[in-house]
Amino acid sequence: EEECEDPTPVVWFNDNCVKTCVPEAGLCSAAADPHYKTFDGSEFAFKGDCKYNFFGCGEIKMFADHEKDKASTKTKYIEIAFKTDVYKLEGNTVSLNGDEVIAPLHKVYKDGSALKIEDVGQFVFSIVQDGKDPLVELTWDKVTSYNLKVHGTCKGSSTGMCGKWNGKAKDDMTMPDGEVAESVEAFGTAWAVDDEDECPAPPPIPDICEDFGLMTEKVGYQEHVVAVLKAGVLGQCSKVVDNSETVNAAVQEICLCFGDKNCACPVFNQFAAACDAAEFNTAGWALKNKNTECAPSCPDGSTFRVAGPKPAPSCSKPKGGRKTQKGCFCPEGQVMEGGKCIAAEDCVCEYAGQRFDIGDKYDKPDICQSCSCVGSGDEKCEDMQCNTECTENELEVTADGECCTKCLANWVEAVNPKPDATVSEPLALTCKVTGVEVTADDIKWVQFAPEVDVSKPKRIFEISDDGLVLTIKNMNEMRVGNYKCVVTKDDKVSEGVFEVLLPIVHEDLIEPVQETVQFIEGKDLVVEVKKLGGTITDLSWECNGVKMEQKIVNKKTGCKLVLKGATADMAGSCTCFVRGIGSQDSAEIKIEAQANEVTVTPLKKKISCTEGKKKCNPKCSVTMTAGSVAKKSVKVCKLEDNGKLSKCKAAKVRKGKYGKSLGKVTAASAGNYVCVHSDNGVDTISDPMAVVVKPAGKILI
Repeated sequence: EEECEDPTPVVWFNDNCVKTCVPEAGLCSAAADPHYKTFDGSEFAFKGDCKYNFFGCGEIKMFADHEKDKASTKTKYIEIAFKTDVYKLEGNTVSLNGDEVIAPLHKVYKDGSALKIEDVGQFVFSIVQDGKDPLVELTWDKVTSYNLKVHGTCKGSSTGMCGKWNGKAKDDMTMPDGEVAESVEAFGTAWAVDDEDECPAPPPIPDICEDFGLMTEKVGYQEHVVAVLKAGVLGQCSKVVDNSETVNAAVQEICLCFGDKNCACPVFNQFAAACDAAEFNTAGWALKNKNTECAPSCPDGSTFRVAGPKPAPSCSKPKGGRKTQKGCFCPEGQVMEGGKCIAAEDCVCEYAGQRFDIGDKYDKPDICQSCSCVGSGDEKCEDMQCNTECTENELEVTADGECCTKCLANWVEAVNPKPDATVSEPLALTCKVTGVEVTADDIKWVQFAPEVDVSKPKRIFEISDDGLVLTIKNMNEMRVGNYKCVVTKDDKVSEGVFEVLLPIVHEDLIEPVQETVQFIEGKDLVVEVKKLGGTITDLSWECNGVKMEQKIVNKKTGCKLVLKGATADMAGSCTCFVRGIGSQDSAEIKIEAQANEVTVTPLKKKISCTEGKKKCNPKCSVTMTAGSVAKKSVKVCKLEDNGKLSKCKAAKVRKGKYGKSLGKVTAASAGNYVCVHSDNGVDTISDPMAVVVKPAGKILI
């Protein structure tokens, strides 16, 4: 077998396809409280209370969420981001993109990457990619601890709390900014997902045994830990792999549990994983070690096997694989589904953690297949059928991650649709084309409206070689307006539109003739501004926030706004807005309403009427400061002794006078009468007019 020249310890990978030398796989782990071991061998405890990035390489990022409980901190869940998916392992549950799914889980991606999650009493998450089998393999004990095995191609490019992985333990504490942290607390906090305000650095870790008053017992705990690490395969490994940090971490865990020695088991398992990486076979170590009770427990119906099949038996592969792994396995003829053993004949189909009964149809969008479940764990798949039909100017394009082509409208866009322009400076307008390749010959630049081709005038404009950038060489008021790049490809047209304006500065162009204008309701309201001599290109009026479309009298020296028949609700303000050449100005005028005074005056204060006659007509004059008296707004009423009005009848108007005949006069006609003007609920009452009734044929003195 050929040897690699690279002095770094190496292994072959995918030797049936690509023969290349790569560094050996790396191991990173976190156990219990948690106690970290990096790829390059650094060991430390970190009790942060946030979510932390512990590994990253290429398309993979892994996070551990820490949860603090008094003196203890544990890993609550693991989150793995791969491509566009997010997987979460929390206790006995698995979720994909927020939805709970069932292990085992298998998923294949368009580039051939194969991801799976197995349940062998603990979750085993793995990805195979580009011949790297596995690229990563993460084991989660469903409680607080995990081991991460990573393919050597990630060496030198990994990120996170697992360290830089470059063979130099001294820079394992490298933070995202490239600096090496001065403390474990600063290092871990730098890899927190949240910022420092929401996720402060934890305090330095004390000696738990001392804090809990267990220093006397600590000696016995240490003797127990050393005894475990000296026995069997762990003892053999301890001669090669330094176990001093393991001893300390295990003792701290026992103190944290007030003497429960089983609390050290995750730390022992972490050390066993390091021994496996050093080519010791520690599978089932706890079953043979008389000094500990760390023997693994399995779900009901399953048993622990030192060398069970890998991959584990599943509905799609009931016998499992040819490689071996330790873990919990069901009896022959059964498979583990959702943490329980079921008979293989009771299997259904599975994809991405979802279960499908026989006869069900489902899609695998990541590999563009449509499938149907045809038997226990058996499926039949075929390529998805696409029927894409685009409208006249839409492009049919292939998008990353999509199985079918899609129609793309507006495939041309303005990169800077409202650019910042400066007088006498050049201005570049840039178009972007998506989904199709174009050349400068496919692109035309237009200024509108009216539409003018600006692709040719090289003295004023300049166009890039690819046609996507139009440069206005010298910005001025003449270049202000709307532009568009029009792209034609395969008889389809799309365009990007730009609005080019110069920055507006304030200039004194107008001033109010009167800063406050008073008006009488019903009369015309006139507001006016004086022009101060600058060039005005646009003028408009607004009153109380409403644009005025009424009569505007615009003259060389000033401008008036005339509002006919003003009403009380017009009180407030009117503003004249003007624009000049690169400038603007406004003038606000305060509007105040005056009451429309109504006067009702009797023509006579004493009226003599003859009994039996009909000529008895109390009359009044009605005047208003603005407007005219509305029809039927005046009535004549009798004024009773108690001050109330009675027998009101609408007055008739004749020659501007308002009155009402009392009909045939009787003795009851005598009394006081008034004229009443009513408008919008407001009554104006005249002084009383006394009607005196004289008997027929008599003269009143």
